[in-house]
Amino acid sequence: MADNTPCDDDEQCTVSDVCTSGVCAGVVANDGSACDDGDACTDEDTCVAGVCSPGADICVNADVGTDTGEGDAGQDDAGTQPGDDAGTIGAKGTVSGDGCG
Repeated sequence: MADNTPCDDDEQCTVSDVCTSGVCAGVVANDGSACDDGDACTDEDTCVAGVCSPGADICVNADVGTDTGEGDAGQDDAGTQPGDDAGTIGAKGTVSGDGCG
């Protein structure tokens, strides 16, 4: 493509991508610009120095399920138990949560 032809360099933290000498490249986006780092366990990812940086970890302690004492899943009804990235154990031993692990 000819120089200055708009293109997409597939980088989330660049803007105004154009062809230059056969290479598609953009200008580094402003710090704080929204992006998606591809990790389902982070929220509100932002660009920092041209790199998509993870936001807040929304899956903290996702590896531990919580026994609510309402179910019949063989738990001891005494509090937390080791989980398998499954989420929260509720009524009749059903499991909710997205795993995040």
